[in-house]
Amino acid sequence: MTTQAALYVRASLDKTGEGESVTRQIEACGALAASRSYSVVDTHADNDRSAKGHVLRPGFEALLKGIAQGRYGVVVATELTRLTRNKRDELRLMEAARDAGVSIALVRGQDIDLASASGRLVAEILASVARQEIDTMSERLSSGLRQRAVKGHPHWSARPYGYTLTGALVAPEAALLRRAYSDLLEGASLAQIGRDLGMPRGTVLKVMKAARNAGLRTYKGEIVGKGEWPAIVDEAAWRAACAVLADPVRDRGGRTPKWLLTGIAVGPEGHTVRTVVSHGRTAYSAPGVSRGAAQADAAVSRLATVVLAMPEARGVLTERETPDLTAARQERAELVRRRDVDLPEGLAAGISVAQVAAATRTINTRVAEIDALLLDTQRAEVFAGLWDEGHLYDDYPTARFDALPLHRRRAILPMLFTRISVVPGRGPEAVHVTPTALALRIVETTTRTDTAHLAELQDAVTALHAIASAQHKALQDCTG
Repeated sequence: MTTQAALYVRASLDKTGEGESVTRQIEACGALAASRSYSVVDTHADNDRSAKGHVLRPGFEALLKGIAQGRYGVVVATELTRLTRNKRDELRLMEAARDAGVSIALVRGQDIDLASASGRLVAEILASVARQEIDTMSERLSSGLRQRAVKGHPHWSARPYGYTLTGALVAPEAALLRRAYSDLLEGASLAQIGRDLGMPRGTVLKVMKAARNAGLRTYKGEIVGKGEWPAIVDEAAWRAACAVLADPVRDRGGRTPKWLLTGIAVGPEGHTVRTVVSHGRTAYSAPGVSRGAAQADAAVSRLATVVLAMPEARGVLTERETPDLTAARQERAELVRRRDVDLPEGLAAGISVAQVAAATRTINTRVAEIDALLLDTQRAEVFAGLWDEGHLYDDYPTARFDALPLHRRRAILPMLFTRISVVPGRGPEAVHVTPTALALRIVETTTRTDTAHLAELQDAVTALHAIASAQHKALQDCTG
């Protein structure tokens, strides 16, 4: 009686997609079956699939099903490792073959009778030896890859955005990515950055978190040193961006605002305004008010630029000690490690709950202080390049402010005004503002008068706005 056979072939990696490896295996297994007069009834193949157990192998599952149905008397493979490379699949194959009385014929190796105890022992020994050889090879490979990583060699399976596969800069992409980091630190949303880069939001998140952009080499997610390729942004900017991206409440993927005061200003009753479009006109709407968005934006822009154009504005808004950002981030990482790793281990070792709780509170307080420092540094980015040689603009200052990207203007407003209220009605006074301490300090320093007790900044900025308008008109008359 002719023995019915099933061929099983597998290739872990198929770079070309042409299945050349499995084709060669089928030819070798078919030749063995023909030499033994087996009748091949099925050929099962798993191309481009590992047998470590991490992914489903449809061909292997079909083979087990055929064995259970009694369709085969023998399974032909080139090597035992083509069939199994993990204990779970090895056990499943042995049990199915034992129950069905199926043996295994190997092109390279001795036949195995899995229906007998001695055959199963031989199969288990051979499989264990094969796994040990594979594990040893994997360890050598991992050691080599880590050594390569420590030396800073690039190792990218696909060309990353901004670089070639050899680590050279792709200048247009690098420039866009550099601008994306700057925009992010200035308050731009991932949706807006994604539109600029031509990427979906998820891809933007992945690309901007990549340490390679700061010229850093990683291995299995760990930074192991400097890379041999040029950095697109400096490490401080990259780490600042990662801190922003890690904030769970910063960017939830909503719509990017198209108007200056959307989500910032409030109405008379304290409700945040939203934008509505009616008859082609966009208005800010909240209980008790509906006001043209363009008019309100223009009004608050005038007030902001009057403050920013004051002689002392640049000094007040940019004067701060430059912190050691790297040291601050390292301290934060160490504190978080102590809180999340050392303290739980200490609790298990016998430290009291009260001691752990007290230490956790202390650490959290310091982490909050560092986060505030990092956030303040990030906010300083919004004023970068706003002044030229101490002046906001040679002409009327609103031109410089209005030329800024929307996200930067939206980031500046909360630093100048703690509250912006849209005023109902049709008159020229479209908004009321409550100044921040920084804005009051700018006015106080500029005017050299005792304005520390001013309840509002409105009168001061209105007067200065009138002066600026008169100067602008005079300049036009002179140049006209």
